[in-house]
Amino acid sequence: ALDTTISKYGALGSASEIIKQKVSLSRRKNRLKNQIIPNQIGYTEHGLWIMKCTDKSKCSECDGMYEIDSGTYYDRIQAGNVICTKLNPISHCKIQNTSIERFVKIFLDKNNIEYETNNRTILKGKEIDIYIPSMKIGIECNGVYWHSDKYKSKTYHIDKHKTCEERGVQLIQLWSDWVFNKPEIVKSLLKSKLGICNNTIYARKCILKEVNPKEANKFLEENHIQGKCNSSVKLGLYCGSKLVSLMCFDKKHQLVRFCNLRDSRVVGGASKLLKYYIETYKPNTIISYSSNDISNGHLYEKLGFKPSGTIQTAYWYISPDMKRYHRTTFSRQGINRKWPEYKLEDHSWTEKSVMDSKGYNRIYDSGLICWILKREDQ
Repeated sequence: ALDTTISKYGALGSASEIIKQKVSLSRRKNRLKNQIIPNQIGYTEHGLWIMKCTDKSKCSECDGMYEIDSGTYYDRIQAGNVICTKLNPISHCKIQNTSIERFVKIFLDKNNIEYETNNRTILKGKEIDIYIPSMKIGIECNGVYWHSDKYKSKTYHIDKHKTCEERGVQLIQLWSDWVFNKPEIVKSLLKSKLGICNNTIYARKCILKEVNPKEANKFLEENHIQGKCNSSVKLGLYCGSKLVSLMCFDKKHQLVRFCNLRDSRVVGGASKLLKYYIETYKPNTIISYSSNDISNGHLYEKLGFKPSGTIQTAYWYISPDMKRYHRTTFSRQGINRKWPEYKLEDHSWTEKSVMDSKGYNRIYDSGLICWILKREDQ
C-alpha cells in the first residue's frame, strides 16, 4: 500500500492530504495566471482569499494582510463597507447586521413597514433575521459563504422553511448573490410580497402577442430573479408598445418562467396568458415549479394548479465573482470541459474537491413544490 501511494501520488501521506497539496498547488498556479481580484495575493488552505491591506495606517495591529471569503467580500463591496476583516471583523457564529440585512432594513424603512430583527419567539429559539408581524412574513438574509455547506447542513434552509410554514409564517430566503447582482429585482420581489407595488396595469387593457427570443431574454434578465431560460413559446402582454408581463413554456408544456415588469402589478395578467396558451396549444397537462426560497405557491393555486409533492433541496454553486450555477453545470463532463487539467475519471478529484479548489461555494436551497394543471375536458 505504501509503494502504491508513492507511485501514484509521488509522496508519502494519506490520499486526502495529497489531494489538499494538489489543490493548493493548483490555486497558486491559477493565482499567478489570472489575478482578477484587486489586492488578492493568495488563498488559505480552506479557500479563503488572502488580501493585501491597503489601509494599514488605520490599524496598528495589522500585519499588512487579512483573510476574507468571497461572499463577505462582495457583500461589503455592495454595501460600501470597509473590506478588511481586521478593521471590520466578522463574527464566525453570526454575522450581525450584514449588508443583506441592511439592504432589507433600508428598504422596509423607506416603505414604512414595521418589523422586528432577530426574532426567536416564532421558531421557539431558532432565529428569523427580519420578521414582519402584521403580515406574518419572515426574511432570512443568507450570505453565500456562511450559508454554504461549509457551515450549514444540506437541510438547514428547507427545515427552517417547513418550521415557519407550520407556524403560518411565509419565509423569504434572500441570497447575497441576488442582492449583489440584482438589487432592483430583489426590491421588486419584496414589493410584490408585501403588496406595495404602486404601478398597477390591467391585463384587459393590454395586447397579447408572442415575444421574440431576444426581447424575452432581455425582459427576464431585467425582471426575473433567475434570469433567462430555454423555452419554445413566449407569450407577452403589451401596454402600448411596452412589454409588461411574460410567460414562457417549453416543448413539454412546462411553465418555466412568469414575471411582470419590475415594481408593477399586472391584474389578471397570468390568467390571461395561461388561458391563451391552453386554447392555442391545447396541452393535456401543464407542469410548473415554485421555489420555496421566494414563493408560497398562491399564484398557482389561483390559476387552478394542484400541488403534486415537494422536491427536496437542491444545490447551486456560487463562483468567486458571485455568479450562480445549477449543480448540473458541473457534471463530470462539464468540469472536464471547463478545467481539462482535472481528471475526475482517475478518482484523484471529486466534483466537490474541484469546486472547492476553485473557490466556489455550494449552497442548498429550501426546495421546490411541483404544480400540475390538467385541462378540464380531460
